[in-house]
Amino acid sequence: MNLRWFLQPKVFIGILLWVLLSLRIYPTDLEKTLWHSGKILIGSGLYGLGITIIFNGLLAKFTKKSLNRDQFLKMALWLAVLTAVGASLEFYFGMGK
Repeated sequence: MNLRWFLQPKVFIGILLWVLLSLRIYPTDLEKTLWHSGKILIGSGLYGLGITIIFNGLLAKFTKKSLNRDQFLKMALWLAVLTAVGASLEFYFGMGK
C-alpha cells in the first residue's frame, strides 16, 4: 500500500468526507471542538473497522473466501463515512432524539 492508493478518487473522497463529517463545531470553545470531533472520528473509524471484521469473518465462514486488503480497507472506510453521516445528522439536526 502506498501513497497512490490513498490518492485514488474513491479513497480520497471517502477520507475527506469522513474527516469533514466528523467535525463538531463549537464557536466559543476550541478545546470542546477538538475533543468531540476527535471522539467522533475515532469512534466512527472503529465502528466501521469492527463491522468490516465481522463481515469478513462471516464471509470466510460461509463462502470460504475473504476480502483482500484493498476491499477490506475501502469497506471499513465507507462504513466509517456512513457512521459519521449518522452522527452528523443527530448532532446538527437533532435527529435520533
